[in-house]
Amino acid sequence: MYRLLDSRAHATDFIDKRPCLMYSGAASLWCYYTGVYYYLYHKFDLRNVRTTGISMGVTVSFATVMHMSPRQKFEIGLHWAAMIWNRPLKCFFMHSDDWVETGMRITKEFGLCDEDVKKHVGTNTVFAGVTDISVFPPEHVVLKDAVTLRESLYWTTLSMRIFPFYRYFGWYRNMLIVDGVFSGFYTTPPNLDESQAIRISPFALPGTDVHPLFPEEMFSVRDICYSKTAEQMFRQMKIGYQAAERAHEKLLKKGLKPKEEAGMDEFGQIGTLDHMVLSSGLSIVDLLCDFAMVREYILEGKQGYANATIATILTSLIGQMVVVAIQNSKMKKRVQLREMMFVVLLVKPGIDAYRVASGSKQRPGSKVTPHNEFIYIRAIELFTECIPGTVIQAMAIVGGQDSLVAVASLTSSIVTAALISASISVEKDVDKKCREDSPLFYGLLPLESKVKTVALCFLIMLLAMCQLASKAFACALCNVESSFILVAYLGADIAFAIIYKVALRDFMYWIPIDDVSVSFIMSFVERVAMKVVLDFTGMLQARHPYEYGGGYFSMTVLTTPIVCLYFGSRYLTYVEDEEVQGATFSSELVYGAIGGMAVLQIITLASILCLVPSNMRSTFTSFQTGSTFICDRFHATETDKEKMSIFGDNKVLWAPVVEEVRQWLNDGLLVWMEEEPDWFDEFTRSSVPDWLVDDEETLKKLRAAESE
Repeated sequence: MYRLLDSRAHATDFIDKRPCLMYSGAASLWCYYTGVYYYLYHKFDLRNVRTTGISMGVTVSFATVMHMSPRQKFEIGLHWAAMIWNRPLKCFFMHSDDWVETGMRITKEFGLCDEDVKKHVGTNTVFAGVTDISVFPPEHVVLKDAVTLRESLYWTTLSMRIFPFYRYFGWYRNMLIVDGVFSGFYTTPPNLDESQAIRISPFALPGTDVHPLFPEEMFSVRDICYSKTAEQMFRQMKIGYQAAERAHEKLLKKGLKPKEEAGMDEFGQIGTLDHMVLSSGLSIVDLLCDFAMVREYILEGKQGYANATIATILTSLIGQMVVVAIQNSKMKKRVQLREMMFVVLLVKPGIDAYRVASGSKQRPGSKVTPHNEFIYIRAIELFTECIPGTVIQAMAIVGGQDSLVAVASLTSSIVTAALISASISVEKDVDKKCREDSPLFYGLLPLESKVKTVALCFLIMLLAMCQLASKAFACALCNVESSFILVAYLGADIAFAIIYKVALRDFMYWIPIDDVSVSFIMSFVERVAMKVVLDFTGMLQARHPYEYGGGYFSMTVLTTPIVCLYFGSRYLTYVEDEEVQGATFSSELVYGAIGGMAVLQIITLASILCLVPSNMRSTFTSFQTGSTFICDRFHATETDKEKMSIFGDNKVLWAPVVEEVRQWLNDGLLVWMEEEPDWFDEFTRSSVPDWLVDDEETLKKLRAAESE
């Protein structure tokens, strides 16, 4: 019989005004809830809601409060279903450990840990309804304040304890527990505002807000008890999605906020994943355009341009191979060979985009995360192929190669390079881990405002397009007078940047490489590459202390128009003095194009500064070095999990605090190995340097645990 919680459990001094998603039991209809969750996740802000569940409803309640993506919600459900299908007795006589261990394995792959659960303790956010049969009469009990991931997953089994599906009753907090449906259709949390209660069920229960409506949507007994085929699962998801869609207006009235008002998450509304796919796709299109231009150059007898274009493509492939070799240096040979083949087959950007989209984690032994590897691969492509290719094509057009194919290819190169540059900056800025680790730098995009965020994304790309177009055009004009002058200018500019980093004692790059000579070479290549990328695209990520810093970034962006106008002036003087035949660029065109780009570039930068949060503007003028950034972050962080991130940086950069790090590590290492917190996983243990562990026995235990 349906009944509310005893009024004693509700005695409160206030009413919680947050919307409350209340999920009923659903038997085997977990895919129905996946469909409902898919709609809610994409249409509404679920960050400030309460959620309760009974039986199978506890699983979607857990997904809601953990902010799982719909894909993750479906994936964990699929693993639980597979665990059941693979048992000889299927869904009968299950043990709770089977369910919990499967959930622990998958949620850890998602990056969830105990800290994600603890932050909800005392917030009255997530609840599970069960039936306590240790008292008479049995009563409905609301569980709250789980403190570990395992405890939360155990909750999901407690509210599904029905014989013969589970072997035993549940035992929790001195209560003998069976399925919550024996004492209620829904579980009502304390402090509930009924006007904000949203009841969701696969059945048309009394008072339900989201439920199937039409006869063809009703579930059969077979669906309820056992759904295995893809057709059955997708039918359930479709029905769930349609049920939530029909209730949209009712959900608004009950307090859910549309996602347009709520802001954006890491890969959702702002389209970061779309940027990845689009930039990878445009890279392939740009490569095809390069091949088309090589053919045209050869047909017209301009072998020099053809050879230069081919050289940029080969250099890009070699650069990507170097990144892959460093990233996988501690991996097995077959892994290294596989990654190299991805580069040779020109599918590496697509493979990396898929890994990031699927939530792949950093593997033990790898230098950086899959997301950072994806960024470095595209940065290499930008430095070695897109930017040089754009300059080469601009030179060809200035030299008279003004066919439709040439103009289209140049446009493709500019757009591709600008999109790659902008997407790298945007992806790093909205990355959750980046914002948590470096809140004083990342947070440029105000995710609470969709309009501002979209405007900033557009402006960041526009800045890159303006800078690349004007700089490439200016270099092409300079090349008409003398290629030596152009090379001398670019070389001197890069040399100044290197001297600048050396003078600040900030030359070594942050990636942790044990071999000093390899680290030095890697740092040199990176400094040169980032300098070129900054000069030609104005990449905002170059503001980071790991790169060139905000002050150098702003100086570069502001002086680029001056340099371009100077080259334009030299070109016009040279053409007039030398009476160059075939020159087609008038002073009006040169000054109009470069001057127009310069004005647009300055306006774009000013607009960016106006739209970003006020506390972010200092990142455009800061001269902080990578070393001080890392040391300051170590001192500012409070938890051991956060401090452990220092081992992901080059040890040269945190040398000033090495003794502090040594003391902290040796004080906590035995405690972590004994308590085994979720964050102290295989990858974290492998990142601890041997030379920092003072006690040999402790080091042996650490490596033994790692090998296990």
